[in-house]
Amino acid sequence: MSSEMIPSGPWLSLSDAARYLGVHFTTLRRWADAGEVPCIRTPGGRRRFSLPDLQRFLARLRQPSAARASMPLETRALDLARQRIQAQAMHQENWFARLDEAQRLRFRHSGRRLFGLLIQFSSRSNAGEAFLEEGKLMAREYGVACSQAGLSITETVRAFLFFRSSLLDAIHETSSLNGPNDMEGQRLYQRMSDFLDAMLLDTVESYHEAHTSHAPSSVEGQ
Repeated sequence: MSSEMIPSGPWLSLSDAARYLGVHFTTLRRWADAGEVPCIRTPGGRRRFSLPDLQRFLARLRQPSAARASMPLETRALDLARQRIQAQAMHQENWFARLDEAQRLRFRHSGRRLFGLLIQFSSRSNAGEAFLEEGKLMAREYGVACSQAGLSITETVRAFLFFRSSLLDAIHETSSLNGPNDMEGQRLYQRMSDFLDAMLLDTVESYHEAHTSHAPSSVEGQ
């Protein structure tokens, strides 16, 4: 990060610190709660991070040491997926090019929310139904938004699959570093796959409902 992008002051907020590290704020919050990134709490309970601590943390990440390998698998996989999605330049996708700037911002915001939900859901082995339900609500919002943006159902599904494949590929690649018999990687892959499959079904259903409700009636008004 260039010096002009470093927030002023000795302490950074959670959002500013996450921006500095290039991760989602939910990822940094988990790292802080696990003691991987030092932070202090204000009297109001807000986290504050020092720039030197963040710089030392980045230095550890860039070293081929156990520091990065010790991070939770879902955190590493989701961070890799986020980087891949950004690197693949979504603006080159036909469906993305059809959105206006406001719609693109809305989709990016939804993507960040979804990453946060996935982290919470994947960290729970036998629970997380509340996060799944929240994900399905997001899927329904996504289906309606795609319909309103004028995307076809094919374009809507293709956009979803773009995200899905980026995420699952990242999980597969990250877990493969632990060997072919990595049970945790297999569990995470299946859990994420089930989560995203449920979201896709709700996306398609809500798209059809929104599309049908806005379709002109074939019956002449009397």
